Amino acid sequence: MINYKFVKLLFVFFMIFCLVGCTAKKETDNITTEVLINKGFPKDINVTLFYKQYKDLIGIQRSETYNLNNKGLSKTEMQYIQGCYSIFPQKSLTAISNNLGYKDEDALIQAFGQPFIYKKYELGEIFLFEGVVVGKDTFTVFLNIDGKIKTVKINHPSGNAAIGICHEKNDVYVVSSSEDQTEIVLYKIDINNCNLKMYNIPVSNFGLNRVLLYTDSNLVHNNILYVIPKTMDGYTSYILMYNLKDNICKKIHNKNGVSSNIFDMGDKLLVLNRGYTKGSSSMDSLYIDYYDYDLGFLCSEGIPFEKNMQMEFIMRNFCYYYDNKIMGTINSIDDNRKNYVFIYDMNKKQLIYFSKLIQNDEKLLLNDDLFTYKKNNDSYHIF
Repeated sequence: MINYKFVKLLFVFFMIFCLVGCTAKKETDNITTEVLINKGFPKDINVTLFYKQYKDLIGIQRSETYNLNNKGLSKTEMQYIQGCYSIFPQKSLTAISNNLGYKDEDALIQAFGQPFIYKKYELGEIFLFEGVVVGKDTFTVFLNIDGKIKTVKINHPSGNAAIGICHEKNDVYVVSSSEDQTEIVLYKIDINNCNLKMYNIPVSNFGLNRVLLYTDSNLVHNNILYVIPKTMDGYTSYILMYNLKDNICKKIHNKNGVSSNIFDMGDKLLVLNRGYTKGSSSMDSLYIDYYDYDLGFLCSEGIPFEKNMQMEFIMRNFCYYYDNKIMGTINSIDDNRKNYVFIYDMNKKQLIYFSKLIQNDEKLLLNDDLFTYKKNNDSYHIF
């Protein structure tokens, strides 16, 4: 005899199990996402995740792109081209190519070199190409302002390398380094008339011999350049300040961790640091230092991650700042098929979103990420 009450009870438990499972994990093609904390994913933020399968023995390479937002994880068919430091939207490169009279983006690359850095600010799109691969010691910057393309060519000494792009008001800055890493070279571009000004800054002025520069670890505010380099030992962390008007250099030393990113909050500077929790051999903690604009230390606070998550901050430009929120991706210590995405609300002092990403295909690895915000039906980069 069938016990209908028992069957009904089993059915209820089954439905509860299914609902819990569906809300906790979602599989999209080769990526599974498990949401661990969700106290409100901001509606205007989107995370684009670029996965790449590195070439196998016969040279086949595959890539996949996903979007993560308040609606969940979804695969996108939008095409991107991998640059040296940035992912370039293929449609933007095609538009630049057509505007300049080239057949396609391949012809553009053959003429100007390797795509290096791409930024999309509210003022417009900025593209930087490195000409050394086509035999030219030239950085070429394309500015797409309201659909009008402006071209700025920067001839540089052989061996110099472009590192980053930042902007302040109507000026765009290209941060570069000399071949022997003894000099920071800054180029200032006025987007109105494309006038170019160069600043040569010997690192000996900071009491250093050589420095390694990284993209998205620099900032210009009120004619002052702030740079977070990585010194030759790979761990010692400094913050450098150079006044473009007065030629004044200043350096401070972060003794407790490795500074990675610097942001302007409007009334002070925010510096993100990686560090070690007690007893850990991995950089598994993230904390914030606040400074005034003269690099005077104000205060510090930590971001509360669970200590048992087995994660590590190993990527250089892994974090972003927008609307009093810190966000980024984190690597897993024990499994390169796992990554995490987090959003930390600085006002609430808590994580408002935290999820685990699992690559079902072990050969498919997270290669890059891009955080953007929406405004007036368009999307712009978060830095």
